[in-house]
Amino acid sequence: MKLSELVENPDNPSVATDEDIKRLKGKLERVPKGLTAMRIAYVTDKIEGKKMVISGNKRLRVLKEQFGEDAELPDEYFQDVTSMSEAERHEFIVTANISDGTWDI
Repeated sequence: MKLSELVENPDNPSVATDEDIKRLKGKLERVPKGLTAMRIAYVTDKIEGKKMVISGNKRLRVLKEQFGEDAELPDEYFQDVTSMSEAERHEFIVTANISDGTWDI
């Protein structure tokens, strides 16, 4: 999948400072790319023609910086969670963002 097919979730409650992104870049450099990128989950029913990330906004931003917008990564690094209900998506977004970043309450 091309990274350009994915867009960040504009309603993600987690915000990232420059320091958060720098820390994440370090994590991604230490962990094999596939193990980290695999956790990027997206839905296809929110933004016409794009896949909206519901877990992995910051990882997507770092991957685009490191590899470029047009980089293509294996599909198994991503997960389509379109079949989740809205309630399941909300819970997934919140639990996926618990460990890093700052919250916009």
